[in-house]
Amino acid sequence: MTNDLTAGWNFDLDTMRQLRLEAAGRALAGMDPFRALSEAEELLQRHPGDIAALRLAGAAALSLGNGDMATAALDPVVAAAPDDASAWVQLGWARFLGGDIQGAVFALGEATRIAPADADAWYRLSVAAQWLDAAAGAAAALKAAELDGDAFPLAPVWAEAQWLTGLETALSRLESEAGEFYESVPVLWKARPEIEMLSRTQPAHPPLVFALASAEPPEAADLIESNGQLVDLTEVARRPEAVWLFRENIGRVPASADELADRIAQALATEANAWLEAESMLTQLMEDTAETE
Repeated sequence: MTNDLTAGWNFDLDTMRQLRLEAAGRALAGMDPFRALSEAEELLQRHPGDIAALRLAGAAALSLGNGDMATAALDPVVAAAPDDASAWVQLGWARFLGGDIQGAVFALGEATRIAPADADAWYRLSVAAQWLDAAAGAAAALKAAELDGDAFPLAPVWAEAQWLTGLETALSRLESEAGEFYESVPVLWKARPEIEMLSRTQPAHPPLVFALASAEPPEAADLIESNGQLVDLTEVARRPEAVWLFRENIGRVPASADELADRIAQALATEANAWLEAESMLTQLMEDTAETE
């Protein structure tokens, strides 16, 4: 009798586990990574180390752009399934998003070794490898294009004049406030962001970001000193020295000249609006402070 009850209880636990896995999978397929992550975490509380749950948690964290969380979930997955190319691809991309470029290249290299015909793995390897070795990145990109040129075409080569024209067109498309922002903040070019730039925030900025200001806009927490007093708001309100545009990221996917200008305009608008919103908050705070003095 006891054995029958235990068997029934075990069956119920297994059934509940499977139901949660299915719920997490449906949420992920339905573009609801928050729900998928919640379901996976609930399951992991009851079944720590469950590989299927960890795989789903890692996939959900990747969908949310959280490379560190995804890496923590996927490390034990590849340890349990070292010949699973898809797990290595996910881990490699998670490491890349978290700023661990060398770890990403290793993991994605493992994926291409296990599944040499996986075009997606080669493409992701090309993206990560270019940060360490331009030639290796180009070779991986060529391999991805050879395997599936429709999904992973080679990035176009834009002439300097085309980049400058794209920037000029982009600036002309900005809303008035954002356009005025760039009258005092220069726009500069880099091939790609540096890891130090990405890691200024938690979670880090995604490595494939199109633009970043040289400094982060202030947040409310930045305005209060440890003793509870306001910081020097005029100093905090100082605009960034520049906004950087990253050519490799912007130009990675083939586009027309007009689409290139749109990408640049959207990237510039995002950075300008973040600062303009912060400045509006600071202005209101200064006005409130002046009224109370």
